Amino acid sequence: MRFFSLVMGCLLPFSLISARSYEFWVSEDGRDSNSGSKHSPFHTLQRARDEARACNDHDVTVYLRGGTYRLKKPLKLTPKDSGRGGHTVVWSAAPGEQAVICGSKKVTGWSLHDESLNIYRAYVGPCRSRQLYVNGSRATRAQTTANPAGFRPSLMNGGIEFIPTSLNPAAWNDPASWTNPEDIEAVLITQWKMMRVPLASIIPYNPPSNGLLVMKEPAWTNANVYFDVKTNLPGIWGFWQVTRFENAYEFLTGEGEWYLDQKAGWLYYIPRAGEDLRSADVELPVIETLIQGTGTKNIQFKGLTFAYATWLGPSGKNGYVADQSGFLLVGHDHKPNYFGHDPHLVPSHGNVSFVHAENLLFYGNIFQHLGGVGLHLDSGCKKNIITSNLFTDISSSAIILGGMCETDAHPQHRTQMTQENTIVNNLVRSIGVDYVDAAGIFIGRRNSSCANHARVAGGTCG
Repeated sequence: MRFFSLVMGCLLPFSLISARSYEFWVSEDGRDSNSGSKHSPFHTLQRARDEARACNDHDVTVYLRGGTYRLKKPLKLTPKDSGRGGHTVVWSAAPGEQAVICGSKKVTGWSLHDESLNIYRAYVGPCRSRQLYVNGSRATRAQTTANPAGFRPSLMNGGIEFIPTSLNPAAWNDPASWTNPEDIEAVLITQWKMMRVPLASIIPYNPPSNGLLVMKEPAWTNANVYFDVKTNLPGIWGFWQVTRFENAYEFLTGEGEWYLDQKAGWLYYIPRAGEDLRSADVELPVIETLIQGTGTKNIQFKGLTFAYATWLGPSGKNGYVADQSGFLLVGHDHKPNYFGHDPHLVPSHGNVSFVHAENLLFYGNIFQHLGGVGLHLDSGCKKNIITSNLFTDISSSAIILGGMCETDAHPQHRTQMTQENTIVNNLVRSIGVDYVDAAGIFIGRRNSSCANHARVAGGTCG
């Protein structure tokens, strides 16, 4: 027998409660050797997942007590973790409590490093990240002023030519002095596209020859595949100017800016007015994925907070070369074109992501302080509901549903089809913080035979 419940305007199916159901509890203070009961909770999500697998032919609820669950690796869910026989596995915050699933390390032990610039530093060990948060506020990655003088992109020379000039601040006006150049990025924002291309090396200015910022490949070539029909050269959709440079110690000049020397393991930060680093909550995201699901069914997530995850892809050789709305040119063999789009694209990374998932429910959760896409339901996702969630302070899109590859446009069999999903009554605000081309909610290519590929309704974008 099937019943239905009306929740926040959505018709949500659920099975008649069976004679027996199971509860497991997780707590910051628990132990994985415990029984998993309310009074003897587990410590990790992985331990609760493994226990839930053994009884998912009944309804199962995993309750997370209030606290912060710092993941060292993603929580991976497979078909083994699905609810079976019409039953459901629920991951929920304990009633009246706030449970945060995060991928960051807490930073302490700050000391004054440069009194003249008020730069503090803390040792975090060799690690990588693209975001930093202080007392819940996103800090600014160290960067130059906008539209720095003396730089001219050159496709012919494989990089960006430069001449040192006093028009730029003395701290960084000569790129030959920049440290760790392979960690620096040249950023371009042009119309609806955004590009971040990392440096490979720096050839100093040696008159009469200009200096040269040699850029990483294939990012540099991919950033210049969109040609102008009149000149037969990269046009305004290519890397035609520099909006700014990011991520060097020399760029660290203003309040709220930070820089991570990932090899040496030192984190540098200039506090904002009123911030006391002795007591501040400083979070450095180091995990890229919080939850990753493949082939899952009948799972629900309720009242949880997903926070403090990064995305390291744009730091690599592919950089971040956007075709449109967070879909990227990756790898080689992208042919030049004159219409500003490429047929072979890869989506931005989802900090919570599922593929070939069915009958999932995301209800009443918070997705915040994330370095990629908040929630990505990739190819083959069906009959999933995303409702009454908050998406805020996210580097890319809040939600991506489906994709832009050939199988999304022309699926060869039903398992590849993305259809009958509902996105309704969510609050979306402050997205595209690092990747300004991203849409709040993006729905990928739809198959022409699917009248209800996805329904998006209600909610607020702000």
